[in-house]
Amino acid sequence: MKRVILSLVFCFLLILPSFSATSLNTAQLNKQAWTYINQKDVQNAYKTFNLIYQNAKTQQDYEYVIRGYIELIKNDEISASVRLILCRTLQNNIEPKITDKNLKNILKAVPFKKINIYANASDEELRTLLKADTSKQDILNDYKNMYYSALSSEIAETKEGKAFVQLYCALYEYAIGNSKTAILQMGNAMNDIRTYCSEDEIKSADKLISTVIDLCK
Repeated sequence: MKRVILSLVFCFLLILPSFSATSLNTAQLNKQAWTYINQKDVQNAYKTFNLIYQNAKTQQDYEYVIRGYIELIKNDEISASVRLILCRTLQNNIEPKITDKNLKNILKAVPFKKINIYANASDEELRTLLKADTSKQDILNDYKNMYYSALSSEIAETKEGKAFVQLYCALYEYAIGNSKTAILQMGNAMNDIRTYCSEDEIKSADKLISTVIDLCK
């Protein structure tokens, strides 16, 4: 019942109008939102982060939203439907506006959290979410095919490309709960990434792994 109530409240908050950007101080709003997080007041935290998002203009504004939404996505007291909405917002609406490399790297982890949400939902819940007669395993198999099929694609024809494809397959395994398999695959992939890729790519891969682990633990 608690999750249902939270879902209804969040859906209402999604359609709230934004306030004038001239009356906002996003740094203060961000501070207030994290105060709500610390008080476990997720409804007001979401409302405040959403207010920043609706009026965001700078990379700093978007960073506030990204870090805030991710904190909410990690909260399993919030319904799967709301957390999937936040994932889609980060992927489809916010990521195209990001120029900061570190923020872009954080956002690369969001698809794996979406998989993780699907993996932890029941078939009945998924059918309601997707409005389709489908099973969790069908959805997860589609994602698995997407990642593993890349091993035989042009992307994997170079050693660097193959190493990153293997890493993404490992992150998929971690997202669905196969942690032992995933950790082994991550280690193998990172050995190749450290051998064949640049320092920036190595740092990016390390950050991606730590972010996915944090999101899906």
